[in-house]
Order: sequence, then C-alpha cells, then structure tokens
Amino acid sequence: MNRLTALFLTIPLALPLAAAKPAGKFTLGVYAGTPTLSGHFKENGGAANDFKTNFDLEKDLGLETDGMATGLYVSYLGSRFGLSVDYLPTSYAGDKSFKGSVWVDGNELKGTGNLTSSLDTKIMDVNMTIKVIRISTFWLGVDLGAQIWNVEGKVSGLLKSDDYPDLPPEPQGPYSVAPITIPVPQVGLSAGFTALGNRLEARGRFSAIAYNGVSYQRVGADARFYVLPWLGVRAFFDGQSLDVPNGSVIEDMEAGLGRSIVGFGVALRF
Repeated sequence: MNRLTALFLTIPLALPLAAAKPAGKFTLGVYAGTPTLSGHFKENGGAANDFKTNFDLEKDLGLETDGMATGLYVSYLGSRFGLSVDYLPTSYAGDKSFKGSVWVDGNELKGTGNLTSSLDTKIMDVNMTIKVIRISTFWLGVDLGAQIWNVEGKVSGLLKSDDYPDLPPEPQGPYSVAPITIPVPQVGLSAGFTALGNRLEARGRFSAIAYNGVSYQRVGADARFYVLPWLGVRAFFDGQSLDVPNGSVIEDMEAGLGRSIVGFGVALRF
C-alpha cells in the first residue's frame, strides 16, 4: 500500500465520529506531495580549499524527489489570530551523467562518468497570523514566523580521468554534505475567507525578505472543503525562492534555491 492510498483511507476510519461535533477552530491533518528542489551553492573555501563547495542541484547532480513526501500539520484559527505548525521530511536522489568538476565541502569530484547523490531535508514551519481586518467572512492578516531547514546529503562518482583517458573509471567519494540547520524568518501578509456555511475555507499568503542584497520570496494558497462539519479534504500550493549574491553574507560565497510543492490531504477540524 503506498502512502497516498493510506492517506485517503483515513477518511472512512473517521466516519463513526461524525455525528456529534460542530466545526471548530483547531485543525489536524496529513498530506502528501512531491516537492521540487533546484539551486546552486558556491563557496571559495579558503587558500587550502578546506571547505570549498561548488555544485548545481539539477545540472550537476540531477536531484529529484525520491518518492512521495508525507507531512503533518496542526493549526488554530480564531477570530483574532491563528497559529500553525507544519512538518515535512523529504528525500531527494540523483543519478546523472557528468563531465567536469564539482566540489563538496573541500572534496573535488572530477572527470567524465556518473554522479550519484542523495539529499534529505526536514522542514519545520511555525507561523502566527494576526488578523488586522475582519469583514464578515473575509479577513486580512500579518504573518510572523520561521521555517527551519535541517539538511544533509552525500555525493559519489564513478568517473574517468580526463587527463588519463586510457584508464578505466574509478570511484570517487562518497563525500558528505555536513548536516546543517538553516532558520528562515517569515514575515508577510495573508488573507482568507469562509463560504458555504463554513464548509469551504481558503487562504493565500505572501512573504518577502530583502537584506544586504539577499532576497527571499514565498507564495502559498490553501483550500479545504469539509464534507462533514469537521472532516475535510485539502489542496494547496507552496513556492519559495532564495537568492544570496556573492559577498552579500560571506565573502566569496553565493547561493540560490527554489522549492515548490503541490499537495493534497485530509483535515480534521475540532
């Protein structure tokens, strides 16, 4: 049984509880999707190249989502403010024909052949919404929060030396991307409404940060339809991009990242 099938089988399991409770302000849910990830990272690494890094997630490593990712979230949305916590672990894998050179934390993979890579991310998203405008079933608010990334991975290669083309390809690596934790502040606006007697809930959000040349944007949309007052289905989109120009944070370091996900799930409202 795959994850998506198991996800939607939770709907009939919840039906015996349906009759008694009206719609509430708390929501607990699970969802599934296939996040996409693109980007590059380049750092000089000092005179001895002790921590030199230079690779592109798509062009060099060919990273793609390794199976469907399943996440969990819990939220509260009251008349004046809201709070949500979301957790999504995702695995990515790459297997790509390669010619050239990449650096991973001070280790170089160079030649012609094949690169194999893996990357694991665990993302915790915490957000508070303060409603500043409320008109009937519509509201507009300010979002404050943080998205915390935990990232680790490795890269290995079976490469033939360009300097000695008569020699057979040799294994290189694996070289690890040291586990790192990256907190990303979230500041922005959100808006939402309810309709059909609170059976339909929808909201959108936009966050942006700009500092010393660094820019970050995030957009999202979320819709939930409750087939019962407290049991619903959910569809959403979340996309974000980060650009860190050379020298904006650390001298001789630049990075770019793009991530998006379309997901579907179930929601229990109480």
